[in-house]
Amino acid sequence: MLRSKKNLSIIITTLFLASVPVSSITAFASNQANTDDSITITQNMGLVDKSLRTGKIPGEMAPCTIIEYQNNSQYKIIQGSEYNHKIVKTNLPVTFDIKLSAEDIKRNEDYKNFLKEHEEELKPKNIIKVENPEPCTGMKIIYDGEGFIKHIQMPEKIHDLNKSGIKLDDVEKIIGISYASKILDRGTTSPVGTYSWGDNKNTLTVTKSLVRGVGRLTNFTDVKGEAENPLVKGDVATKRDKDNPKHGQTLTVNANGKTKSMYKNDNGDLPDAVLDVWKTGVEFFGYKWNVNLSFKGEYSYIR
Repeated sequence: MLRSKKNLSIIITTLFLASVPVSSITAFASNQANTDDSITITQNMGLVDKSLRTGKIPGEMAPCTIIEYQNNSQYKIIQGSEYNHKIVKTNLPVTFDIKLSAEDIKRNEDYKNFLKEHEEELKPKNIIKVENPEPCTGMKIIYDGEGFIKHIQMPEKIHDLNKSGIKLDDVEKIIGISYASKILDRGTTSPVGTYSWGDNKNTLTVTKSLVRGVGRLTNFTDVKGEAENPLVKGDVATKRDKDNPKHGQTLTVNANGKTKSMYKNDNGDLPDAVLDVWKTGVEFFGYKWNVNLSFKGEYSYIR
């Protein structure tokens, strides 16, 4: 007896589902309800496919997550989890009251006047979007304590990290495994223009006479800087593939209503930050230091 196409489809679907593990059926149903159909979870393989359409690395995951790409679109979560937009972040910066001295007030006014004087020169023109590298087999992405990209490890520079996974704190002990599209020579910066990168909308504006970076400021705890120099409170690191001024360059840093002269004595990847402040240097801006602290701010200097 002939069956209708609709009935035949139901029979085939029923037979298929009967042969599939419950976990896979659950994942399938969950994805059908997911409005973002560019994200597919293949539960029975333990892989997450999040870049078939965009070809981009996830800019945000749960804090301290580590993922490894199995091919150019699927990654495996080594530790941590996907970013849950429904969870409100609780690790907000802790501040304390800053009493501005007469010198502090003058610095703030001088900085405002400086920006006003160069307002036209600093207007963004032809913004250049700086993209992360495209995913590839073996690439590892380390996310920081706030869930933003901290390190991108290229496969050709990954050694024995697959044995038991790695913890976020251990990443700082590994040398020479991070991705950077180009490490600028010390004492140089990018060509004139405005560059933008990261989920936190970081920008670097380079003109013929000055450089200004605006966006997310993070902190780091390295013992030695770019010239084997001991790092101290007041030192900072710039994004080495976009702005690598001379060692010891004085930068005017502004954050949380306070302006401070700080010193570029290191450089780093900064895939989603514009400046790295050494450890307790964050106290200059009224923040209590912790390893996951970040805050909005900017820096500038005359070329």
